[in-house]
Amino acid sequence: MRLLAWFMGLVAFDVIIGGGISAALSADGWTRFDQNANDVYQAGFAMIYMATVVRLLVAKQEKIGLGLMTLGLTYCEDVAFYLMKPLLNWLVSWLARVPVNFEWLFPPSGIGGWLGWFDRLLGSNYKLPLLVVFALNIFGIVILWAMQETKPEE
Repeated sequence: MRLLAWFMGLVAFDVIIGGGISAALSADGWTRFDQNANDVYQAGFAMIYMATVVRLLVAKQEKIGLGLMTLGLTYCEDVAFYLMKPLLNWLVSWLARVPVNFEWLFPPSGIGGWLGWFDRLLGSNYKLPLLVVFALNIFGIVILWAMQETKPEE
């Protein structure tokens, strides 16, 4: 249950802050500058996410830390972002002081995630098809289930 609380807190942060930045940037259209600014936020969020994982590992909360890492690497955070976004759009709109584009709801045509971020650095804009993303999600959840079934280290 604590893993879920950490995970949903990070997802809510991403929706509110990342969604607000995207909404403010896209208020007058989406330019290359806007994408670059959004990429800087994404890099910052990745650092926050990984710092949280490291903090949990250092605090001897390995299952939670490894669980968060698994959820991030298997695109569960990205899917949770799109599922939580409609619930928090009112807050994002209020904070960004712009109307939120409600056409940008789940499901998108594909999800770039961390692979897409690295790919944009190389000048492309790769997005994983949703079927692949969902397969990765299932894989991540199976890993988490297997982690929960193991006995704690003594």
